[in-house]
Amino acid sequence: MAIVQFFAWDHARLLYQQGKCLAYTAPADRVVHDGQRADKAVPCWRDFYTLFSPPGRKDMTTLFLHELRKHDGTRRLVALEASTTWGNGQSPDSEVDLDYHVIAPATLWRRAELVTNAPARPYFYHESGEGTHFQILAGQPDPADPTHFTLTLRWKSQTATLDGWLRDDDTLVIDPRDRLERLQISRY
Repeated sequence: MAIVQFFAWDHARLLYQQGKCLAYTAPADRVVHDGQRADKAVPCWRDFYTLFSPPGRKDMTTLFLHELRKHDGTRRLVALEASTTWGNGQSPDSEVDLDYHVIAPATLWRRAELVTNAPARPYFYHESGEGTHFQILAGQPDPADPTHFTLTLRWKSQTATLDGWLRDDDTLVIDPRDRLERLQISRY
């Protein structure tokens, strides 16, 4: 009986953290990645993942975390994370890599299920130490389209928007609307 209570308590905690993740939206003007400084994982995402897949995962910058829906209305918890690699030497290039997770949410009687976990494209890189001018603002869900979200990038005085979509095959597609001078946005 004690084991059943233990699992029931853990599942209740997971459902609580999952609810916070499904509803999470950071302020649109919040810079989550700025040059060499990047935020850690959103606390509810870190806590959810620790319960979902102990002992948890590497603490990466959460760019977007929210519920998205496939065209048929199927709910998914979607997280987009970033990690930065800084080069060495005379030309300290840097690269921002994106990874995403698509999770079928838990219900009262079913555990959450990782549906897709993959690198996302595009990735961004900036050359010659210019990364200090680069910012990523917190991703925002589209209130008019539950399959869609946006990310805003700033490079010096320029701004670019990236559109993200949850596809029906549970993959995430991210497409830049425009390019920024000297910031390389690679789709592959």
